[in-house]
Amino acid sequence: SPIVFTNTSAKITGSYNTNGIPSDIYFEFGETNLFEKTFAVTSGKTGGTQTVQLEYEVNELKAETYYFFRLKAVTDSRTYYSNVSSFLTDRPTAPEISITRIFEVHPTIYDISSKITNDGGAAVISCGLCWNTTGNPDLSSTYLYGTCSGDVRMNSLLPETTYYIRAFAQNKAGLAYSIEHSFTTPKTPKPEATTLAATDISQTSATLNGAINAFGYTEKTSFEWGLSTNYENTINANWIYDGTARNSKIQLTDLYPETVYNYRVKVETVGGIAYGENMQFETTSFKVPEVTTAGTNYITPVSAIVNSIIKQDYGLNITERGVCWSTHEMPTKDDFYTTDINTVASFICNISELNPNTTYYIRAWARNLKGIGYGNQLVVETPSAGETVTDIDNNTYNVVKIDNRYWMKENLRTTRFNNGTEISYVNDNETWYNFQGSAYCWYDNNLYGSGFIYGNLYNYYAASDYQNICPTGWHVPTESEVQILASYLGGTAVAGGKMKKTGYDFWSSPNEGATDVSGFSAIAGGTRNSSFDGKLLYSFFWTKSDSEFNKAIGFYLHYSSESIQITQDTRTTGKSIRCIKD
Repeated sequence: SPIVFTNTSAKITGSYNTNGIPSDIYFEFGETNLFEKTFAVTSGKTGGTQTVQLEYEVNELKAETYYFFRLKAVTDSRTYYSNVSSFLTDRPTAPEISITRIFEVHPTIYDISSKITNDGGAAVISCGLCWNTTGNPDLSSTYLYGTCSGDVRMNSLLPETTYYIRAFAQNKAGLAYSIEHSFTTPKTPKPEATTLAATDISQTSATLNGAINAFGYTEKTSFEWGLSTNYENTINANWIYDGTARNSKIQLTDLYPETVYNYRVKVETVGGIAYGENMQFETTSFKVPEVTTAGTNYITPVSAIVNSIIKQDYGLNITERGVCWSTHEMPTKDDFYTTDINTVASFICNISELNPNTTYYIRAWARNLKGIGYGNQLVVETPSAGETVTDIDNNTYNVVKIDNRYWMKENLRTTRFNNGTEISYVNDNETWYNFQGSAYCWYDNNLYGSGFIYGNLYNYYAASDYQNICPTGWHVPTESEVQILASYLGGTAVAGGKMKKTGYDFWSSPNEGATDVSGFSAIAGGTRNSSFDGKLLYSFFWTKSDSEFNKAIGFYLHYSSESIQITQDTRTTGKSIRCIKD
């Protein structure tokens, strides 16, 4: 029979006498007479003729629940059972909970740990923490629900304040509180603020900077600024944590140029308000553009191509740009000049009507609302008036004589056939790849960065068209004429190096074997199929000779080889052209 029981435990008793028969003794126990649990009472078989009293404590029972139990003796031949007894556990009680830890995360943040020590015989429905500043807190005070075996975080606490706390837990029997604990938050320090130098100062804008220390408290940061230390304006700012300090920054716009402004950083917390020291910055003035005359290409006796860059517009739109030149130093727009309509920072101008064997001084220029800015001066000497040839677009090319044949020293740049018919300009990759008519393009579709320097890329349909793409008296070379050229220069294994321009302005390193002793001056203008490829790596040129279906003959020079290679490529491939005189 049970001698002690609660809502979650009981101590049950019994007795046995084996009458000298070795037996294993068990308690059988459960919520039904099927006895779902069995506990061994003896360790191995026991005998004897004396009556032995037993008791066994069972725990983790359900409140308000009937339980059945009996004793069982098992011999080698049979099993014996005692009478069946039962008991009813008590009704559940409210749970028991205790606070196990009070931890300061921050002067305004505390973590409180609690633990259920007794569930009262029923499932705990909820747990949490309640607090106030007067004592004996309950659910009419501030409270938060949490886990029954974890932390509850108290946020936004006041400085120098004593808080009284109790954990609570509830099951179906009722609500219970832990014993009361208390703690006092520390004093809140006043924040610190340091004004830092302004950055990114322009004519109309600047970035204000400051460093703050709010000591972990929620803060409001702002900048006060204006034309005087009365600070006519206030603007809120966010802070940035860089690993060591909290820095704040904000950009001001719509400022006046050439004006002195005052500013300071401000931070507010529950600990008070702090101001950084006053600092000043002065917006810059508008200036004329800053221009660089970057270099020249394709210098002929009568023309040159000039590369220029607008380095800085100083916040004002560029309204004009170009190149000016003269035979005296430091030319201006009062001398000869060109105007370029391109709107990007880099631009290229073609100057013409120069005199052979003459020294010219060249400067790029650009205009904004402030005025005209001039670039650095370049000195160019035009060569003597050797033989040149001009195409139908009025592009003039230098000519070189190799083995009694005259070749262009430059890649063809015409956009028309010699009879005036326009050649189709195609910039779309897919259209180019499938185009079956005469077409040209510039590498990367960039006239200024590629077309003026490396010439045009043409498909074979343009190179072989009966209307003749070369100037009058000139033609696209045949494969045989290229073979003769290579043979004259020592054979295909070494001729390429003798045809390549030296240095690394137009070729990638190592520009193997380049001597340009022939004067052919090949530059690596790349090629085009479904996309552009090979600029600075190789020169591809068409011949007028065709090959098998949909292919034609060309030749190319490579940056890592001194050879010249005769190749077959699809007729839609984009290549350079060098014309040869009839």
